[in-house]
Amino acid sequence: MMLDIESKERNLLGLRIHSFNLHELINLLEFKMASFEPTIIYGFSANIYSRLRKTPEFVQFFCRMDIIIPDGQGVTILAKLFNVDIKERVGIVNLANHLLKIANAKNYKVFLLGATEEINKAACANIIRNFPGIKDCVGRNGYFNPEEEKTVVEAIK
Repeated sequence: MMLDIESKERNLLGLRIHSFNLHELINLLEFKMASFEPTIIYGFSANIYSRLRKTPEFVQFFCRMDIIIPDGQGVTILAKLFNVDIKERVGIVNLANHLLKIANAKNYKVFLLGATEEINKAACANIIRNFPGIKDCVGRNGYFNPEEEKTVVEAIK
């Protein structure tokens, strides 16, 4: 049975955030990976909230994310203060490690987007070393201009 993402949506200080526990989120993402369904996940931390208040464009940016998870303990504290039901903090690093274990077991390919070229290549090398079942790990640095976006999207596909 497919998990209903919308039923997991909460409103925390005007921002849509999802209330998953780690197990639920991993199951959902494993299904999406097997279905080749692109999914954009953002780990929201409390320090980002002050930027959101100062820069309304950030709110529009976050609205385009498929899933926004509470990545910092400050988010779960904020949720409690405002009586918003957030099951638990789901850290991006922890989530990524679980997803890499799945990719390793199923011989998936991994694509990393971000950081400098040097850091990106080192991260790919670490993934291949620590998860030998992963078929391939390639990446792209996070420094590109709008004219290059189409090329980057095609590389990810």
